[in-house]
Amino acid sequence: MASNSPGYAQQQSLFQSVPPQIPLDDILKSIPDLIFVIDREGRYLAVSGELGALITPVDKNLGSTVIEDLGPELGGLVMAKANQAIKTGKLVLFESNAEKDGQPVYMETRITPLSEGRTLHIVRIVTQLKLAERALAVQGARQAKILNSLPDLVIILDEAGYYREFWGNLDLFMFPAEQALNRHFDELLPPWVANAYREDLAIARASGQTVVRERQMMGGKELRDFEIRITYV
Repeated sequence: MASNSPGYAQQQSLFQSVPPQIPLDDILKSIPDLIFVIDREGRYLAVSGELGALITPVDKNLGSTVIEDLGPELGGLVMAKANQAIKTGKLVLFESNAEKDGQPVYMETRITPLSEGRTLHIVRIVTQLKLAERALAVQGARQAKILNSLPDLVIILDEAGYYREFWGNLDLFMFPAEQALNRHFDELLPPWVANAYREDLAIARASGQTVVRERQMMGGKELRDFEIRITYV
């Protein structure tokens, strides 16, 4: 990648005398990996930077077009964005990706319109950043999935339907745990809830499988939506 190239090392040497109070990494991150100019037909007029680290060697691009070099999909996108910059007269910023030696290459490109239908393209290779962002997103989704699977409250009833044990956030329950221990659910739950509860207990007992229900009940001092899982053990 460009960060390991001789050109990148040369860019670093340019900033060795930067005062220590200026973050060198921030400066280097702003330096483009590639700069090129194309005409209205997409033909390369000038190229500077590590183009070889991106797609093809620099000496094979001058005189060719972005369509020939990058292919119809990516080259077509570059041309569309270049035409947008020419038409609006404004800077165009976009992200794209390609493949180099079987590995993904992610780019951030800024296109500035010049005179006579020419456009200046400033490209930063941001592959490491994108891969890191994806890894964090996957890790975050996994953690969220685990946390969402954790119960807020676990209740154990005996065979007769008496509350015997509680674990978790007891504030979510309808009443304090000490008022429920060793009492039957018929004494504590509203009749319609108790009847539904009784039916679900019977299903769980008969099937040997977990019964999942969504209910809206009072939790603490407010009406809350619950997902209840009943397993016969």
